[in-house]
Amino acid sequence: MENKKKRKEKFQDIAIGQAEYKEWSAEKVAAVKAAVKEHAAKRSEEQKLSNEMVAIELKMIHYVNQESQNTRKPIKIADFLSQYLSVMKLSFKRFAEGLDTKDSNLKKYVDGERSFNGDLAMKFGSFFHTSPDLWLKVHAKNELLQLQENKKDSQRYKRYDYTTVIEIGSAVEANGARKTSVQVESRTGASKKGVGYAKHSAKSYKAEKSLVLRDSGSKVRGSSKVAQKDSYVPKAVGKKQAR
Repeated sequence: MENKKKRKEKFQDIAIGQAEYKEWSAEKVAAVKAAVKEHAAKRSEEQKLSNEMVAIELKMIHYVNQESQNTRKPIKIADFLSQYLSVMKLSFKRFAEGLDTKDSNLKKYVDGERSFNGDLAMKFGSFFHTSPDLWLKVHAKNELLQLQENKKDSQRYKRYDYTTVIEIGSAVEANGARKTSVQVESRTGASKKGVGYAKHSAKSYKAEKSLVLRDSGSKVRGSSKVAQKDSYVPKAVGKKQAR
């Protein structure tokens, strides 16, 4: 087995990541692949799992950074989750238990039946050692893609227009103004009737008062006449009494 110094001397002319790789010979490419394979063979199971998880995380980052119009099909949170569980050899039910929830309930969130939220993003981020924001960004990206689909059928959204609401509001306001006008007219008419009634009542009162006074005067005059009549003594009788 080659020691570290000999391996370094063997691959020191290999410049991975530089533009010159396009001019590599088949022997150089084969040497790079062999070096990578040899390095990978020495990784522990934990390192392998970590690298595979990082690869999935990079896919998520690439997905959320893509322009919406360049993305043909949305990738659900459930799809990325499935990749994670696959490399971890973990069942969905066991994963749900790890998040202190029921698998039936969690499935509704990852499948999009319910809106993915911040609490789940925190749990996913902690569980997979990723940023919680990344999971929310995947959800937001899918919402944007759904919006793009809805725009294709924008005609059915035309009825949601503020001008329609304003027109309806104006009509209601005008109708209310008409009702107010009618009520004012009604009250004005009632007031006029009230004034007319008051005038009529005053006239009636004056007429009744005159009648009462007239009747009272008649009675007074009548009583005077009766009194005079009662005090009247015929002259003949007076003469007899005088005798």
